Amino acid sequence: MINAFRDHFKVPLVAVDAETRFLDRLAGLTDPEAKRKAIGEEFIRVFEEQAAALDGARYLVQARSTQT
Repeated sequence: MINAFRDHFKVPLVAVDAETRFLDRLAGLTDPEAKRKAIGEEFIRVFEEQAAALDGARYLVQARSTQT
């Protein structure tokens, strides 16, 4: 998927593997609402960190890795 956007569509895509960060945030949480909030907060943090390192970043797209 990443290669399709970079190579075919010529989108300057930056891929970030934040799986561990999200799983760490979910550790010990059982309440669905608490999980939703934790994921949302981490999603924003990842975007802010990456946007600060790039000029003009406006979007963060979430995808699940298909690799096992």
